[in-house]
Amino acid sequence: MHLSSALPLSAAYTAIEIAQLVAVIQSTLPSTPLSVLRYGGVSPADATRYLEARTRKGLADSSRLPRITAMGHDGEGSTVVRNEEVVVRDRDVSSGAGEEGRSQGLIIAHASWRYYPSYSSEAAQSSAGAATNGSLSSTSDPDQLAFKQSDDADAGEFPPGGNKALHAHLVSRVNAAMDAVFEGLPCFVLQQISTLTPAYVRRGIASTLMRWIEPFADSDSSPFRMPVVLAASPLGYPLYRKCGYEEVRGKHGVVRIDMGEWGGRGEHKHVLMVRWPQCPEEAMDERWRRWKKRQEQE
Repeated sequence: MHLSSALPLSAAYTAIEIAQLVAVIQSTLPSTPLSVLRYGGVSPADATRYLEARTRKGLADSSRLPRITAMGHDGEGSTVVRNEEVVVRDRDVSSGAGEEGRSQGLIIAHASWRYYPSYSSEAAQSSAGAATNGSLSSTSDPDQLAFKQSDDADAGEFPPGGNKALHAHLVSRVNAAMDAVFEGLPCFVLQQISTLTPAYVRRGIASTLMRWIEPFADSDSSPFRMPVVLAASPLGYPLYRKCGYEEVRGKHGVVRIDMGEWGGRGEHKHVLMVRWPQCPEEAMDERWRRWKKRQEQE
């Protein structure tokens, strides 16, 4: 196994790469109690069709945005939404026919990152990136960052056998919490993270994808030194803590879903988290300095 570093996905992505991304996401669907409630009745063929439609649309939407890697170089400045699709490849596994397929390797993990000059869930949905689910860390998790998902009408209906009402409820609840906590703030957001399950979990790959954003959030030479925010699922939470993310305090910091109301058992929760840039506090945006003071009073 020869794993690459975290690499930006080319805007000239191929049909083979779309299929590989779908395979990564689909491998995570049966991995948590909440995802079983949402997708347990969906056939593999229907899941593939749904995820392919969502992935194609998401990549097309993302490719129209300026890239995070072009920050400070493309003249767009910090007033536009930016995106970067980042992947890790296994160089020992061919990604397709021909020399190029052999040299690139198979996509085995993916993260979607956004920069928002002023966050809102509406902005997150209107510029939403690839796919419908994420996975995470030592156990891949399809519930990660569910708030990213908006109306499915433009990318194929919710797949037959899936629990669309639960899906919509989760999205709505996390959207509302993200707006209550982060609306109007400039920030980087983890939109999605997925690792091919089970072959590539517990190998530090998710950490590699998480660390990719840090130079952009921390660099002294970057005008975009900003906090990174996310909504952590239970399986993702330990990794995010390891990567330096802190829980958001206050009544909107945790979204709780009673799975008993949906035919399951127990409670599912998303925890809103923030990673502070590694820079003096006075170097941060004034809006964040005020936000941090309010947090300290919670």
